[in-house]
Amino acid sequence: MQGIALGFKRLAAAFIITTLAACSALQLPLLSPDLQLVHIKPGDSGGLVPSFKVGLLVTNPNPQSLGLNGVSYTINLQGFDVITGSALDIPVVPAQGDALIELDAKLGLIEGAQLLAMMLAKPNRELDFSLEAKLDTGLPWLGIVPVRKQGVIDLQTYTARVQ
Repeated sequence: MQGIALGFKRLAAAFIITTLAACSALQLPLLSPDLQLVHIKPGDSGGLVPSFKVGLLVTNPNPQSLGLNGVSYTINLQGFDVITGSALDIPVVPAQGDALIELDAKLGLIEGAQLLAMMLAKPNRELDFSLEAKLDTGLPWLGIVPVRKQGVIDLQTYTARVQ
């Protein structure tokens, strides 16, 4: 009988140790990453459609690095959805750090023409922008993180400021 009791105690101790080890391996819930529009610069236009370099800054508030599966985005300038795109080749965002994503983008033909006509009729040094994006974390508890930002783009420096 003592052998059974001793075996039961060992089994209970092993269960408690395993449970504690499993609990310590669990991490606190991750916070959602953030995305900022940094710049829209003229790119190398090899054809009829103007191209741009879009700079997006991903911020990771978590204590561990974050790999993203992809990002899709739409940039609206002065009310026109002029740039839409997606990317899969995204660098790992370091723990509590940032990663700059540089994307090649083309201007939507019809929306771009409408924006150009408006800019010629009413020149301005800044353009209002809105950014709508989806960050695919690939993690079941974070999933796809929607991001919405608004601000202005300075046409002399091509940099964005969030309002």
